[in-house]
Amino acid sequence: MARPGSAALVCFVAALGAAASLPAAAQETDLSGTWVLNWGASQFPRTVVGFGMDLLPRGATSESLDDSPYGGGSGAPVLAPSRESEADAKNTRQLVDEVRRPPIWLRVTQSSTAVSITDDRGQTRTFSTGGRDEAQRLAAGPVPTTARWEGRQLVVRYRVSPVRELRYTIGRSADPDRLTVEVRFIERGGRDAVTRVYDPLPAGAQLPTAVAAPAPVTPGALPAPADVAASGDRREPLGTQAPDAELAGIRSLGLVVEELTSQAAACGLERTTLESAVAASLGAAGLTVSRNSDDDTYLYIDVMTASVSNGLCVSRFDASLYTHTTASLTHQSRPLLVRVLLLHDGAMAGNPPKEHGANVVADVVRRVEQFAAKIRAAGQ
Repeated sequence: MARPGSAALVCFVAALGAAASLPAAAQETDLSGTWVLNWGASQFPRTVVGFGMDLLPRGATSESLDDSPYGGGSGAPVLAPSRESEADAKNTRQLVDEVRRPPIWLRVTQSSTAVSITDDRGQTRTFSTGGRDEAQRLAAGPVPTTARWEGRQLVVRYRVSPVRELRYTIGRSADPDRLTVEVRFIERGGRDAVTRVYDPLPAGAQLPTAVAAPAPVTPGALPAPADVAASGDRREPLGTQAPDAELAGIRSLGLVVEELTSQAAACGLERTTLESAVAASLGAAGLTVSRNSDDDTYLYIDVMTASVSNGLCVSRFDASLYTHTTASLTHQSRPLLVRVLLLHDGAMAGNPPKEHGANVVADVVRRVEQFAAKIRAAGQ
């Protein structure tokens, strides 16, 4: 999984700052129209984690997030407790889910002072483009936002907490005519960045119906396509399936462990050790394991590690179980291969360097054992 570096973010911000100095008349782009998601041109990473650890410098503020990979504050990064309220946490989850499950169509209307965007869920958000503070109302309450033209792109910033920001950069190209939506999670200089590409809705065409996309979805949310069923097969309604029914029948798994950073190595974490421990745990549970394989059902392990000023090592780790199936989309004639998220678990650990590697491996293995137990129970 690609992790944008701080240098790239600094260049990105510098470019936006330079574009913002252009005359207003030269900045605005006509984004209006009805747009349909282009699956092939868009990015669908294995997983979109969203926001991670609260690793921040002393004195960091939300305004300083643009200026350095740790927010521009003085001093080394420290582990800070979350200051999110329950409403902030719910709004953050809603916004992250919207990135994980992008709308398959957008309708954009534009005036000289505002841009309104309606998506396939029926929600409309209107952004004043003058750069002033306003609030967008989400399910759990309002979220402070600003929108402004930077270069020929519209940049919308959701300030989901004092130290976290979700940034949408929306632009339009002429040849081919496309709408590009880049979403970036801003904390500690950036984490995930995902780009979606939308094509104009052809004249006379109907809007596609919201269906499962080739990105992580909740277990059981993907309807079984009719063209995959055998003749006369009567499928059980999804609402009556037993818990974890989607795990029944799993006998073998691929295993993909993301490359670790040099910081992880300094904290005693080695990819081969982690991979071997996870593979051994799955094998002990009676599952056949194929390493470095994501062709069918597979387990994906991702670990991000940092060290703080007092020498403590901190890692955020995630374990995700994926599978593949086919689905028929209303706006395409042929079924497509899609990926489904079956299970996910993750946590954060902080230890001295001598203990950190072993503790993280043990924590990951415990979660993998829980996955294996669910698979075993579903098959009984």
